[in-house]
Amino acid sequence: KPLDEASYLVSATVVLLKDMMEYPTNVIPAVKSTPTVELIHRCELCTAIAPILKKVDDAVTNGVGQALAKARAEVDKQLTGQKLLDLQASLKKSIKPLEDFKKTIRKTFGYFVTPGQFDSIQTMVQGSSSPLFGVIMVISLILFTQLFCGATSVACYGCMEKRRGADPQVTNPYRRDVHRCAGLTWCCAFWYCIFVFLIGGILVVVSVPLSGLCLVMEDFDR
Repeated sequence: KPLDEASYLVSATVVLLKDMMEYPTNVIPAVKSTPTVELIHRCELCTAIAPILKKVDDAVTNGVGQALAKARAEVDKQLTGQKLLDLQASLKKSIKPLEDFKKTIRKTFGYFVTPGQFDSIQTMVQGSSSPLFGVIMVISLILFTQLFCGATSVACYGCMEKRRGADPQVTNPYRRDVHRCAGLTWCCAFWYCIFVFLIGGILVVVSVPLSGLCLVMEDFDR
């Protein structure tokens, strides 16, 4: 409504100004008491501006403002009464499959977004009383054992690689402890790395889709 009123007000004002400029008395003024007697004066501004105002009036009448006003009137005409009810019914009918799909997704994955459902899982993976705590401690103990064995082999290699006073011509001067500790570290660390990388890869593969699923479920839960 404000757009219609503004468009009409501008158009009427321009038309009124154009009519005033085209009025003969304004173009060629005359004596009031004797209209046939001219004042030997001609309004060049009135003559020049009247065609311009005509173009302005055409632009306002057939321009964007009028087009928007007509579009608004057509929308009001189409979205009133029975047509509006039919459109609402059509939209509700079209959105019904989406609502059913949303309900199915929420029913299937509702466990992940229901408050309190992860408390049991959180208890299993957190704290010293969780079952995973013992598994983590065993893995850590194996890791520290390998680290100790590796550090021992490095220390033996750096400090006592050879036996003191051993004759190279008679016996092997190198200690067996060095290569045995190094071999044990290598063999154990090899399988340990395979196990750790396998578990880490599985966690990455599982955590990335689940993290994205959490965002999707949060949107569905609204």
